Amino acid sequence: MRRTRLLCRLLLLSALLGSGVASSATLSSVEPTPGAVVATQLLPRSLKQSLRDATRPAGATQVDLRQRLAAARKLIEVGRTNGDPRTLGYAESLLAPWPPDAPDAPLDAVVLHATIAQSRHAFARAATLLDRVLERTRPDEPAYAQALLTRATIGQVTGRLAAARTDCERLAQVAREVAAICVASVDVLAGELDAAVPLLRIAAARTSDSVRSWALAVLAQAYEQGGERASADAAYRAALSAGDDLVTRLAYADFLLAERLPEQAANVLDDAPATDGVVLRQWRIARELRKPEAAALEQRLRTRLADARQRGDGSDLLHARDWAQFELERGDASEALRLARANWRDQREPADLLILARAAGAARDDATRAEVRTWLAATKLQDVRIVTALQEAQR
Repeated sequence: MRRTRLLCRLLLLSALLGSGVASSATLSSVEPTPGAVVATQLLPRSLKQSLRDATRPAGATQVDLRQRLAAARKLIEVGRTNGDPRTLGYAESLLAPWPPDAPDAPLDAVVLHATIAQSRHAFARAATLLDRVLERTRPDEPAYAQALLTRATIGQVTGRLAAARTDCERLAQVAREVAAICVASVDVLAGELDAAVPLLRIAAARTSDSVRSWALAVLAQAYEQGGERASADAAYRAALSAGDDLVTRLAYADFLLAERLPEQAANVLDDAPATDGVVLRQWRIARELRKPEAAALEQRLRTRLADARQRGDGSDLLHARDWAQFELERGDASEALRLARANWRDQREPADLLILARAAGAARDDATRAEVRTWLAATKLQDVRIVTALQEAQR
């Protein structure tokens, strides 16, 4: 039982990076010096000494491996909380002595390489690495559970729900509560809200910290898709109380904006790092409240978008959903639709389908609206927000 709880808490964050917090162009590919890492202002003080030790020149020893794996996991965790792209870059550089394609690469290191690839939305690459890990591991090895959970998450993000469910079910023999949440999260995407909600309630009651936060965040999504707004609000607040997480904060802010509660959305994003997603929502809040800083925030976003396009790394890959929302609210329906379709090629979660439906409605694109309906029918996804978007487009 203790080993299962340890797996739950140490391995969960590797699987929860499907929304991504960094562009590949901003991730460091250079071995950081101890001073550079320790100077990172967004890192907790408790992490700095361990990072100083871990970033000393690598000798590829077992002691060095354990130390670097622990530091890399912590960096991934911190990156998910604060959205600082440098943390994922540092995590990757810590693993540099053990390239993922090397035949003798330690399996735990390969899983973390796959996690970083997943965070860049390089889903095929991540899945290939995880396949190799699962071919070489047994169910009683920690890398097995971590690889299964991460691969299941990739399956959900990319719409391969049957494969995701299989991986979730295989987890049950080593991490039962995590497996239950994983299966329920697939149910949420497959139109089985009635089955998912009670399972998530039980899982949330039986777990703590980051695992409980995960269960509650999925529960909030289920309630939101089902149109149970008061329950969704309570679940979002409980999730953030159990474990602060930037992705959940953004989802809750979106929910509050949809509910026309911009002041509350602003409170949720108070002290959040200034990632593209955070700035986008702050701009939306400022517009809703008619605040003078809205113009400056819009210019900031336009500059970031122009920079991403010039580098050729961002708008069509990692941040397309947010950029589609930005263009849609600015009134450029055709550009919003282009970005939403680019995003849909890579990510197929309800939020991705929602922005596609809204952009298609604004652009009066009947073919794309039909594509949305086809996906709803094929997956049996229940989401009142998407149904409403399609209905409004017909008016």
